[in-house]
Amino acid sequence: MNDTDKTPQSPAHGRFGATPIYILAAVLAAIAGFGVFSFLYPPRTVVTQAVGPAVERQTEKANGLDRLVHVSPPNALGAIAFTDGEGRARSLSEWRGKIVLVNLWATWCAPCKREMPSLDRLEAKFGGAEFAVLPISFDRNGPEKPREFLASNGLTKLGLFLDGANTLMQALRVPGLPLSILLDRQGREIARLAGPAEWDGPEAEKLIRAAIANSGDG
Repeated sequence: MNDTDKTPQSPAHGRFGATPIYILAAVLAAIAGFGVFSFLYPPRTVVTQAVGPAVERQTEKANGLDRLVHVSPPNALGAIAFTDGEGRARSLSEWRGKIVLVNLWATWCAPCKREMPSLDRLEAKFGGAEFAVLPISFDRNGPEKPREFLASNGLTKLGLFLDGANTLMQALRVPGLPLSILLDRQGREIARLAGPAEWDGPEAEKLIRAAIANSGDG
């Protein structure tokens, strides 16, 4: 066989045959440390100049609140334990009496890191006797990385809490990160949102105000 009989191979071929481009993309994304929802919910552009129902619905989708799922009747959670940045044991029961937005995140999750500043601003606006943002990191190697991330980004309103053993993954039925769970004053789940959101926008503010105002035992 001479050189003219040889069929050139494309760069995507080799001893293992063709490699689908989507597999290569998935591998590269995994190496980059993207969270599960970076593929499902890519960033979108928010239209702010026009007004009307259609634009409001598009803005809500862009902010991520369209994925909020309300839980009715409220779901009573079991004992949920984790630790703080000093390694002390903590429990959700300590936040009873407040509306709580539990946010499960990790420093290796790109969508998680993108939404953290909005959570910090939400805590700055509403945090107090009636409401709290409770971020719990799934970083497994101690508090150093999440603490460094919060400090380097000027996120001073959020506390540092961890579930390094990932015990909450099953207890809270976590499909991926980030995941936000809204609790009523009795510590019961009343809503959850899978994926990132803009927690300092008007839709989120409306949600938190409504939850605070609904202080009944129902």
